[in-house]
Amino acid sequence: MAFYPPAVAREDAAPLAAAARAYATALAPAEEGVRVRLLTMLALRFPVAASLSDAEAAARMNLLIDDLAHLPADLLDLACRRAALSSRFMPTAAELIGQVREEMGERQRRLYRLDRLAREAGRAAPRSRPITDNERAKVAAGLAKLARRLGRSTTRRNPQSNKTKTGD
Repeated sequence: MAFYPPAVAREDAAPLAAAARAYATALAPAEEGVRVRLLTMLALRFPVAASLSDAEAAARMNLLIDDLAHLPADLLDLACRRAALSSRFMPTAAELIGQVREEMGERQRRLYRLDRLAREAGRAAPRSRPITDNERAKVAAGLAKLARRLGRSTTRRNPQSNKTKTGD
């Protein structure tokens, strides 16, 4: 059976937790003022339907602002920029979310993985140091002693010569 060392050590817990906090911050929703500014700038790029009253247009904008409350500011900005270049009419909330779905999903996956690794590191053993030559020699001597007690010879033949070598 092969031995695979743990992916993380206890010393990794604090940096991983800090990285997870940074990703959580990157997922923080945009403040309402930022959403209003970005969506207003987007709306100015598109024609207003003549059939909409000012009250209806304001109500639709308020709904859009509320529907996008979960998006971080930078992703909302990116969604608005992409929509401005690709849409002929004012996009819906679903269309704007679709513009940044992959980026949002990637941030959420990274946050999940960093959280999981930080928890795993908190439970992990401290990182071990390399074995020294002296320790290796002690282990080899102990194994040789155990082999003798079990009645096994620690001598082996060198197949290229007829001389006998003493094993570790």
